[in-house]
Amino acid sequence: MSKNISKKLRGEIENLKGKKCFYCGAKRGRDKFNSPPPLDHYIARINGGKSTIDNLYPACPKCNNSKHSLTIEEWVRKLWTKTAKHEK
Repeated sequence: MSKNISKKLRGEIENLKGKKCFYCGAKRGRDKFNSPPPLDHYIARINGGKSTIDNLYPACPKCNNSKHSLTIEEWVRKLWTKTAKHEK
């Protein structure tokens, strides 16, 4: 989760990495509760990832929730598997 990340760090990440989801390119914005858009830990905190500018990326809620604590490789494999099942 990215709720405890400072506004300053959020701003730096947005300026450096943009306002779109790093993974799918979707536009990000505040949700219906006016919460800031999610940031994803590229290396999940549970796997030792830190809340630093080089490990945080803008993410849409769908990608952020889907990736969860998976590595990029695991997540992409999961997506490919889902896609392959739907194409059969």
